[in-house]
Amino acid sequence: MESPRRCSVIIVGAGISGLTTAKVLSENGLDDVVILEAADKIGGRIRKEEFGGVMVELGAGWIAGVGGKQSNPVWELALQSNLRTCFSDYSNARYNIYDHSGKIFPSGIAADSYKKAVDSAIQKLKSEEGNHYHDASILAETPSTPKTPIELAIDFILHDFEMAEVEPISTYVDFGEREFLVADERGYEHLLYKMAENFLFTSEGKITDSRLKLNTVVREVQHWRNGVLVTTEDGSLYEANYVILSASIGVLQSDLISFTPPLPFWPCEPEKEFFIYAHERRGYYTFWQEPVGRIFFTGEHTSEKFSGYVHGGYLSGIDTTNALLEEMRRDDGRKNESQAFLLEPLLALTGSLTSTQAETVSSLHKCDIPRQLFLSNSKLGLPEAIL
Repeated sequence: MESPRRCSVIIVGAGISGLTTAKVLSENGLDDVVILEAADKIGGRIRKEEFGGVMVELGAGWIAGVGGKQSNPVWELALQSNLRTCFSDYSNARYNIYDHSGKIFPSGIAADSYKKAVDSAIQKLKSEEGNHYHDASILAETPSTPKTPIELAIDFILHDFEMAEVEPISTYVDFGEREFLVADERGYEHLLYKMAENFLFTSEGKITDSRLKLNTVVREVQHWRNGVLVTTEDGSLYEANYVILSASIGVLQSDLISFTPPLPFWPCEPEKEFFIYAHERRGYYTFWQEPVGRIFFTGEHTSEKFSGYVHGGYLSGIDTTNALLEEMRRDDGRKNESQAFLLEPLLALTGSLTSTQAETVSSLHKCDIPRQLFLSNSKLGLPEAIL
């Protein structure tokens, strides 16, 4: 059986969150990592494809939240990588309505339709306030119920799109209300490649670092008190002290990756497959944040404030890595305390040594002291060991 490759931290997924964790680890002097990515390139759900001779974004397409008091970190990365963007002006979007033939409706008709829809909504609310005990089916049938294609489109935009968002939205409150469409032939992913150049080896614009394993599908994560063992689809083994999972919530909910022992609290029995998370603030998605032993989770789905946004994935990568670094510091502290406790009786013996003997003991590695004292006990005046 192939012996596992050993490293300090395994990162599963090379999307915005996974790469950010590698970046923060590198900035803190920890380069002994391996990044396992199932796809043939980095980016995760930030991905482009050629369509009709142009590059089309299949995943993330906008940088949302620009122009506020705080700077959006993804906007900063876009500026640093000279990513071409275009300001999205939605002010006139509601009047640019086309029919099935590609013909635009006159702005006057669109404006009248909007006014009719808003008046209808106000009328309905007033009717419901004054008729709490009336038949709801009667109230639902109003003369202004949308019927034509333009009325149906406007009704959807008003109620399902513009008014369906939970207010306030943290992205726009914290970073600003402006949005920019990524309009760069190199794709949104160019931002990630430029970021990766800071901590991964590259050549002629391509990542050549052996620590990044593309086309590597993770199938099992075994975890125990002192480490983790990751098995990939081709049977390769990777062993580490910790693993950071940046896989999407959909992957975590599926059986694509098995966990041994199983992760705690994941409803899978009958009638428990889907559930609602009750947060103290209305409208937040379910999210993973707390580590499970040596397993840490990251990704936009773990971001309480920015779930669903690229900067949510970026910031969660920073938060998760900081939590891991803090745990590593605590773990080192516990090991040092344990070693000091075990060595204290042995080190106390050095008080009765001559200066030469004490210098000899102090120059030894702490793990060699018990063995060296045992083998040299006749010189220290200790009774012979019974073998």
